[in-house]
Amino acid sequence: MQMFSMLKDGFPELNIPAIDPFIIEKAKYQIKSDDFQIRVVLKNMVVLGSSQTNIQDVNFEKSNNLIFMKTHSEIPSMNVTGSYKAEMTVSETTSYYGGNFRVELYDIVSVHEFDAELIDDGDRKIVKLLKFDVSPTIGKMNMKAAGFDPDPTINSMLVQMANDYWQQFYKFLVPETKKYWEPIMLEISNRFLSVIAFDSVLDES
Repeated sequence: MQMFSMLKDGFPELNIPAIDPFIIEKAKYQIKSDDFQIRVVLKNMVVLGSSQTNIQDVNFEKSNNLIFMKTHSEIPSMNVTGSYKAEMTVSETTSYYGGNFRVELYDIVSVHEFDAELIDDGDRKIVKLLKFDVSPTIGKMNMKAAGFDPDPTINSMLVQMANDYWQQFYKFLVPETKKYWEPIMLEISNRFLSVIAFDSVLDES
């Protein structure tokens, strides 16, 4: 399972972009609770570290031309940089924020589940992913950001608060972020798999 390292720089001739760094031009998130609402727009995000993915184990099932695969992976660290604009409403008071950010993630453990089908492509068979689901957990997160408050001291206090309670924010953010990068990774993976013949390595019995 060396696909992640092989895709690090991408394959321009196959229209496969690099995954490390992985670029997300724009994403929108919304966090709601009974006490507050936060809307965030992130731009020009650069994600570093995905090519360090280490696949720990693979569970593979095949029924006729349908394939199910489940893997566990580890990534030592990832860095995400970009800019943000945020709108936070508490009761009837709305505040606006904006600036640059950097997020450092450590000890990322993920469960990947793939639904796929084996299809004929001329004189060979290839795998086409139908569904791609990732459930990541993070051991540690550290964020640096500007724009929470014009006063540097208050800004630092707010950033520290976010770092102290990152696990609570993470629970809100994961479902919101997956809807952006899962479809992109599904498309990239299928482009990569479309040029690899699997009939020589899959058991057809």
